Amino acid sequence: MGFALTTTIILGAPYLSRCDSVTPNLPKDAELIVSFRSHRDAFERLAAMGVEDTTTTTYITIETLNEEPLTDGRQALSPTRRNEYKQLLASISPDLAIWIDWYRITFSYWRGVLGYRLVAVA
Repeated sequence: MGFALTTTIILGAPYLSRCDSVTPNLPKDAELIVSFRSHRDAFERLAAMGVEDTTTTTYITIETLNEEPLTDGRQALSPTRRNEYKQLLASISPDLAIWIDWYRITFSYWRGVLGYRLVAVA
């Protein structure tokens, strides 16, 4: 299995270099800074919620909160809590993801196959 995956990646790599159609969609650093500053309260609330839910789940997006059935501990979050996450995420960007770890909260912003990861140590 490892050989097949490695072979696929090696053989597919040249084609990925030609996939520049997603590059123009990536936000510039200045846009990310403006987004962070204009949504600072929402980011801070999401980081605090992530710290509180460290032992419950590890990954949250609007999409994963709408899955049926809920998995990865998200089913243990109350409907009120899930709705608060969804509202805060939507207020910033619908493609924002939160990675919850025991030592940090990471916000990931994805467009297409490329993305940015913003780390908030809480």
